[in-house]
Amino acid sequence: MIIGVENISGIFSIFHDGSIIHYASNGSDLELDVEILYLAERVNTNYQTFHLTLRNVRDLVFKAWSKDFSAEPDLRLSLTQIFDPELGILSSSSAGDVIEVVCDIYSQTCDCNGGSLLFKADSAVVTDEGDKEYSIEELCQLCDGYWSDWEKKNANRQQ
Repeated sequence: MIIGVENISGIFSIFHDGSIIHYASNGSDLELDVEILYLAERVNTNYQTFHLTLRNVRDLVFKAWSKDFSAEPDLRLSLTQIFDPELGILSSSSAGDVIEVVCDIYSQTCDCNGGSLLFKADSAVVTDEGDKEYSIEELCQLCDGYWSDWEKKNANRQQ
């Protein structure tokens, strides 16, 4: 289990460039499947996603950015409004006990191009497709390993 606002926010930073492809509510818990191939395949070449359970989620809101940049953000409160269409994870941060995940949306049918997902949560659990649970340290190592390998590949290409 991952606790602490900074650590929960850190999960979304690690999942940068991933997409939330499935969501479900289980009481006060929010379950998300995050497709992030470049990290999942480091665990198993057949994996594509991680499952993220946010425990005791509250004050969940999505501030959608209108495609009309002069318009005020549209506040979305229902899970369907928030997660349909698919959200791409760009970055995350926290202030006090609020986590903010900045997202993009690529959809011809949506009237916005992204927004900020804001919520509070007590803890989180991250598992891979084989149900192995990860600590925040293990996720950081997985991510750091990917970016270290990426830098080496690109340094070799430039030589």
